[in-house]
Amino acid sequence: MGWTFSEAVVRTVGLGAFHGTHVVEIDPGTAPGQRLGFLQARFPTTPGQEYRLSFAFQAGFAVGAPQLAVTIDGTEPEDVATAVRFNDPGVARSTPDRGAWLEQRIGFFAQHDLTLIQLGPLSRWNTDIGWGRVWVDHARVEPLGRARTFGRDVALRATLPSTVRVGESVELTLSLIGMRRGTLSGGVFDTRPMRYTGSFDLFSDDALSTLPATVAFQDTVTGRVPVRFGSAGVWRLRVRSGAYEVLSNPVYVSTQSLARRAFWGDIHIHTELAHSDWQGGSGAKNYASAQGYADLDFAALSEHYHNAKGWMDELVPPTQAFNRPGSFVTLLGTETGFTGGHFNFYLRGSNPFEMFDSRNHFSNREALLDNLRARSVQTLSIPHHFLLLDPVDWRNTDRTRLRLAEIYSNHGSSEEAGNWWRFPEQTGNSYGDTKGAKGHDFRTALERGHRLGVIGCSDSHVVQPGMSGLTCVRASTLERESIWGALRRRDCFATSGDRILLEFRIGTAHMGQETQLSPGAQLDAFVEVHGQDVIEVIEFVRDGQVTQSLFPSSLDGVFTVNLGTFTGRTTWVYVRVRQRNQHRAWSSPIWIDPLGKPDLVLEGGKMSYDRARSELTVAPRNYTGVAATALLRLYSSASEPSLAGEGWLSGFTQPTLLLRVEPVNANQVRLKAALYTPLGLRRSFSYSGEIRLRNATGHRIVTDPRRMLADNGTGTLSWNDFFGYRYLNYESKAGQISDIELLIDTRLDTEIDVLSRIDGSPLSQVFVGSQVHSAAQVVSIPVGRIANTPPLATVSVTVPAHSRKAILFPSLPPGATYVAVIDFAGQVPEVNEDNNAFALVVPERATPYDHWSDYLPMTAGAPTPPQGPSAMAPNGIEPVDPCGPPFEGESTPLDLDCDEVE
Repeated sequence: MGWTFSEAVVRTVGLGAFHGTHVVEIDPGTAPGQRLGFLQARFPTTPGQEYRLSFAFQAGFAVGAPQLAVTIDGTEPEDVATAVRFNDPGVARSTPDRGAWLEQRIGFFAQHDLTLIQLGPLSRWNTDIGWGRVWVDHARVEPLGRARTFGRDVALRATLPSTVRVGESVELTLSLIGMRRGTLSGGVFDTRPMRYTGSFDLFSDDALSTLPATVAFQDTVTGRVPVRFGSAGVWRLRVRSGAYEVLSNPVYVSTQSLARRAFWGDIHIHTELAHSDWQGGSGAKNYASAQGYADLDFAALSEHYHNAKGWMDELVPPTQAFNRPGSFVTLLGTETGFTGGHFNFYLRGSNPFEMFDSRNHFSNREALLDNLRARSVQTLSIPHHFLLLDPVDWRNTDRTRLRLAEIYSNHGSSEEAGNWWRFPEQTGNSYGDTKGAKGHDFRTALERGHRLGVIGCSDSHVVQPGMSGLTCVRASTLERESIWGALRRRDCFATSGDRILLEFRIGTAHMGQETQLSPGAQLDAFVEVHGQDVIEVIEFVRDGQVTQSLFPSSLDGVFTVNLGTFTGRTTWVYVRVRQRNQHRAWSSPIWIDPLGKPDLVLEGGKMSYDRARSELTVAPRNYTGVAATALLRLYSSASEPSLAGEGWLSGFTQPTLLLRVEPVNANQVRLKAALYTPLGLRRSFSYSGEIRLRNATGHRIVTDPRRMLADNGTGTLSWNDFFGYRYLNYESKAGQISDIELLIDTRLDTEIDVLSRIDGSPLSQVFVGSQVHSAAQVVSIPVGRIANTPPLATVSVTVPAHSRKAILFPSLPPGATYVAVIDFAGQVPEVNEDNNAFALVVPERATPYDHWSDYLPMTAGAPTPPQGPSAMAPNGIEPVDPCGPPFEGESTPLDLDCDEVE
């Protein structure tokens, strides 16, 4: 059966064709957001048999990153089997080049007697790029002669509520999805939800349970049946088809009322309004998939903030309509991207207009949070993919404003630099050999004093919520404020996709909580894990190191472990679990603080400048229960140009290296280096160089997001092409493409030499603060002298327990960088050195704000939200409630977490 075309034409191109002399040309034009032109055909197929679609393609445009989508058995977003991304083809052509063809192979299992296949374009970035001409040739479908097999080609998932009472009726959901490892196609594989006709047998080890003998599918992607458990314990159901068997998630069954129940969700879901374009689907499609196919308890559409009108018009209505207390909860969320990383924001309440205000400064996360707090709007701010993509600057934020981090998604694990991992059956961005951004991982955030619980999300852009990372929260009720409050309390943990039950505590402190101990106290931990597969290892990570490991080799494990003695210095511990099938889980940490030591820090957003008064405010915060006294020193780039920041970047035509120095104390400086490129630069280049320390007494790499630095141990740090630091067809949009940060121990005569090269030649411009060095082979900086720079002002400050104190510095002009440094004057601070200094760039002129003018008139009114649509635990052991008892100070059922805004 032949191909038919819509808004596509057949061209005769002679030898330029991939096969023969004719090609199909699709030219939807350059208008963004268009999906015009496609070819399609219906092929006779045998249900359950594997087939391979092959075709050749090439682009006639030079710049852009759109996609060619392949749909099977339908033309809706959920029917997209794969999308081929072009990524700056590099050469504009009016006719195809015989040597430029690329070939794509896609494997799929037929689900019907006739299979509809369609190839058509997507406009990858629907805000600014659009499309050009594309050619397709030699499209064909061939049988591979192999039948679909469970466990190799198709995975069955069985889900139940994780916490129930004896006799309570709950629903078992079965669903099918394609597996990448089974294909013989030689290319990508269709991993969409699969339709099926047939049945599965059900079994339970709970002799008193009530369940049907089978679950039937009739050309559907899910099957559902009611189940009741008749006795207390941790149970799983076994689902079988012939020799193929899977376990459901573990279910904690209790005879008692539970103070908290375990609820599963995904709060990072994108739609067609994102750069995934049409294949992202509508908000309603994504919520329906999250609640139905993925069988989640809660979800959120966290669409990019650049499309405010679309967010209000197209995402808020389904978010409100699908929020059904007691059965399914939605949160109002959005995503923002700043130079310091990507963050999602989630409103506590139900008024979407709270997210918008004419004073919002969207290019600065701290200013946005200040605006929200000034209006008494409660939000959660959660960073994501901070290890590999758009690394988060952990120094540039107030740790009270960050309560959670997305430790896992389809981007993989952000837990540990150098140890990146993603579950093999999940798909996402390809990062090659990159193993994570040194200095930007989850452990670094904890080391720098942040107190972050963990969540897992999908970050789905293709109508597949819940298909990778998952979050389990322990909340008293399935309602919006209860779920939001549990996240705010950090009463949650993350998994890579399996619904593993995890409980962890030290003494009386549960995961996500903080406690105080005296030096010498014993750290006695309790951990309980119930897996969906055999548990291979349970690891305790303390202060960045695995200090204890347990190897249960069973589905269930309940252990008490001594983690050693508390040294008197703040420590943090979390648990990491790995199953035999390689799925993982991470607990939120527990923090143990010492009694009586100061924890006084400077944080982003707490250093501000009032232009009307020419006044600088510095507000150090004391995180401990005792007053803290220190000296606060203020430095200015007016007296030391090396301190100047990047408030004047403009007019560059070539890559430029920017260096800044910050005094930490009389014996330490912080060196910051960033490579900037002019906006819109398009060229290929290699970037290499060295930093040589002379007369330094020590150094530490604080930030190295691209993992580019090699330390030879003798005071020289280098980077070059060997470390993969090569940019091909690089398009500069944000300006900064790399940054490093070093903490250097100095003497008065300590100096550093910086050698930086583009394609082997010195950079045309290197700035040290506001001082320019043109085409210099070596730039020398006297960092020892800078460490001893006289401060502009020094004041003694005492900050009461658990509070912040503002110190004013009047009569300071703009057009300078001001650096504040805390000197503890002989005290031993309970703080990392990264938190005792902070710099604020004050440009000569104010930075204009960005407004969402189309919604500003509406911020005064609040709309009325629309209404709408197992193996047993060890014998003789009653399982511990995985949600734990109520925390101290909370009633039963739990009160909501009502922390007041500052």
